[in-house]
Amino acid sequence: MMPKKSQVIEQLDFLTDRISTQVRTVSLGVLALTWGLIVGESGAAKSVSQQWKSHLVGIGALAILVMFLDFLQYVAGYWNILKLREKMNKCGLEEAPYDEKALSWRLRLLLFYTKQCVLVVAVMWLLYVLIRWGFTHG
Repeated sequence: MMPKKSQVIEQLDFLTDRISTQVRTVSLGVLALTWGLIVGESGAAKSVSQQWKSHLVGIGALAILVMFLDFLQYVAGYWNILKLREKMNKCGLEEAPYDEKALSWRLRLLLFYTKQCVLVVAVMWLLYVLIRWGFTHG
């Protein structure tokens, strides 16, 4: 079966929405875990925090950065759509192509990919810390 262009666009819309949702969920989870380890009262949390606190703070900061990048991506998307709507209103158009050369379009894509990359770094860093701690205390 060969998909039609409209089906491909529909799938891309669905998948990018899912990716963004997962990015938010995972970054919130990373932030909650790092914060919990930093302020936790359990022996394990105190042990991890004492040995790896600066790392945990850095990981938490990356998680916050991911959420901010996600926000900025939607702001850039808003600007892009707003400009397109203005163009359509000005020219009396019912449909018009996206301006893929516009700064807001390129910024939107850049932020979409950047937030994913930053999240991968944060998760890998957190896994590194937990594995290293586990080997020294396991």
